[in-house]
Amino acid sequence: MPPSRSDRQIIIFATVLVLVAGLVVAGLIFFVTGGTKDTPKTAPLFLGLEPELSAKIDEGGPLYFANPFGGKGFWLDAENNKLVAVAIDLPKGSNCLVKWRDTRKAYEDCYGNKFQVGSLDRYAVSVGPVGKGSPKDSVYVDFRVRTPPPTE
Repeated sequence: MPPSRSDRQIIIFATVLVLVAGLVVAGLIFFVTGGTKDTPKTAPLFLGLEPELSAKIDEGGPLYFANPFGGKGFWLDAENNKLVAVAIDLPKGSNCLVKWRDTRKAYEDCYGNKFQVGSLDRYAVSVGPVGKGSPKDSVYVDFRVRTPPPTE
């Protein structure tokens, strides 16, 4: 027996209702997730408090941090009693990355060359409050500012 006219109307109404509900849910998801906003721009990254980070470095050597903005990570180390964020890639454009080798107490690239913290590029590190209520010894690294090692 073929469906009656009233049955077809109910099926069409239910189908339209489901489609409208789907569009509403999709619209809500679009607006809640930020819609078409660009990828977040790199900004200074909070790492922690200076006393704790310095103590960890003193105890066990440099600390590795991944870059949450999608770039390469870095090593947080101390140089002349100041924190430095050491870039893990060599500036020569190769894909060779440096890693901390605790047994050698030095950084080492993929070819086995040893480096000390003073011979590697670094990112800008700042210590201090950012805005009202943040601790005065907050540590931030800025991936937008990369500098060569200091010349002696």
